[in-house]
Amino acid sequence: MITYVHNAKFIELGQALIFDGVKEAQWGMHSKSHVYDDDKIFVGTFNIDNRSSFYNTEMGIFCEGNQDLANDVLDSIKLRGIDNGLLITGPNKAVDANGNDTDPLGPATDKHRALMKGTKDILEILQFIL
Repeated sequence: MITYVHNAKFIELGQALIFDGVKEAQWGMHSKSHVYDDDKIFVGTFNIDNRSSFYNTEMGIFCEGNQDLANDVLDSIKLRGIDNGLLITGPNKAVDANGNDTDPLGPATDKHRALMKGTKDILEILQFIL
């Protein structure tokens, strides 16, 4: 299996924006998209909150027999992963689209990293409430 992570940068697709400031935001995505053969796909839901650290409440849909749909999903994976993402090469290791070693957490700042770690610890303590 080949795993890509989006690099959190805005992808310019020529779309109209209400506010140009969104281009500077750090983008994140958590989805599961798979393409099998030429006409089979799986698309899974994203985690709406951190409960998924403890409870699997996600769902997905499997479709087969539609090559156009499979091509669209593959194009989306290529755009967000291969062309604008990080290839995960091992534990805490990744390379960018040019093959250069990079941080698998992408452009996350020290503040964001601390927040992610701190939230995880708090959620583990308060798991019984979730």
